[in-house]
Amino acid sequence: MIAVGIHYRLGILGLLAHEGLGAHFGDYGLQDQQAALRWVKRNIAASVGTLTM
Repeated sequence: MIAVGIHYRLGILGLLAHEGLGAHFGDYGLQDQQAALRWVKRNIAASVGTLTM
């Protein structure tokens, strides 16, 4: 078994909202989590051979 821990932006850095940032602002922490999970899914096979989610 391999456990994976991810780090992501919290607080103001993860939920920063400002009109000047464009249409997709305020959810950077969630975007970090999604990117980390996509990376794990793409790369886990190189470590253990099979992916079960």
